[in-house]
Amino acid sequence: IFKCMRHVEAAISSNIVFGAVLLVIAFGSNLIYTLCGEGASCGSLALALGMNTFSIAMSRKYGFDLQFPRLWVSTFFATLFAVTLLPFNSWIMIVAAMSIGAFVAPFIVNMDDYFVKQNHPE
Repeated sequence: IFKCMRHVEAAISSNIVFGAVLLVIAFGSNLIYTLCGEGASCGSLALALGMNTFSIAMSRKYGFDLQFPRLWVSTFFATLFAVTLLPFNSWIMIVAAMSIGAFVAPFIVNMDDYFVKQNHPE
């Protein structure tokens, strides 16, 4: 599951933007968990699944040109594993992280500049 993160970082090619995406997914899912659950939590599985759905969303948005991995199968089985074996409070954080990774985080990253550099080198 964590293998996706290094591929996403390589595709983004900016440590600041990659860190911003990680923080948005981590803090956003913790905020939703705090509002709906019982206090804050530290969920690395939720963060990894959020990054996987972010990678899937970016691949869908920009196509295969940027080499964002599409990890449908591993994301599905990890989510299925988490939903069946972890308590209900973890579901809130996992679903929140996956939703933020799929719908909110892609707005942070603008890869159009990357396409301009690729097509018009200086």
